[in-house]
This record gives sequence, C-alpha cells and structure tokens, in this order.
Amino acid sequence: MNAVGGALDFTGTSWHSAQNGRQNFIIPNSVIETGDGVYTENTNVITRNASRLFWVSSDYAAVQRPFVTSAAFWKLREVSLTYDLPVGKLFGGKAIKNAQIGLLGRNLLMFRPVTNTWTDPEFNRQSGSSNAMGYTTEYQTPPTRMYGFSVKLTF
Repeated sequence: MNAVGGALDFTGTSWHSAQNGRQNFIIPNSVIETGDGVYTENTNVITRNASRLFWVSSDYAAVQRPFVTSAAFWKLREVSLTYDLPVGKLFGGKAIKNAQIGLLGRNLLMFRPVTNTWTDPEFNRQSGSSNAMGYTTEYQTPPTRMYGFSVKLTF
C-alpha cells in the first residue's frame, strides 16, 4: 500500500492528477444512466473542481485501491569489484608490498511492476523492528543509490 500515492494526489503533484493538466475531466471507467436502469460509458460528463472532488474527496481516494501495488521486484542490491595491482611491476615491490583498488555500489538496479510508480517495495513503514508492513508514506526518506571506491596499500 503506497500511501505516498494518495498524498501526491491530494497535493495535485502526482502522475494521476497531472494527466489532464489538473483540469476538469471525465472520470475514468465511469458510466452514466441514459434511461431507467440503462447505463452507458461516460464520454462527455466531466468533473468539476477535479483536484479536490475526484483526487481527494471521492470514492477513488477513499478506497485507496489505486495505491495498492505488487511488491514483486528484482534488485541488484550490491556489487563489489576489487583488483590486485601488480605491485612488483609498478613500484618495484620495495616500499609497497601489496596494493588493491576497489569499486562498490548499492541499489544499482531495480525492476518492479509498472503499477508501482512510487518506491522500492522493500522500503516501507517500520513498526517496531520489522519492515514487513508493506505500507509506504511520504514521511520516509527514499532509498538511495550509493557508489564508492577503496584503495588498500600494504607496506
């Protein structure tokens, strides 16, 4: 459950609310009654004050179904590469006995369902010492991608 999606809709900064330029629009998948018990697809009845009525105060926002997404993902969590430098060839091996350089990265790639446009499924609201709630909010700092390098010299 990505409550951050509801918060972005509420403020009018989400992808959902931007689709119609934050203007009045026809509610997606809506129908209108054209006769006694006869309903047809709505193609011309628009909302009024769309940002407040539809995105914030409607059943769309209340049921929060648009913000429930799959938590499936594939992630390249960490990569660490090191290389032992040929010290004897480079420095003669007298002062420096061993040298090693390394590169590392965390959260380099993540593949998740297209329905999850908000955040990393692993990164969610914490309760006690568990992050297994499956609920994200706008009060969380998003996960970050990190890069680094290392140099190790043995004298």
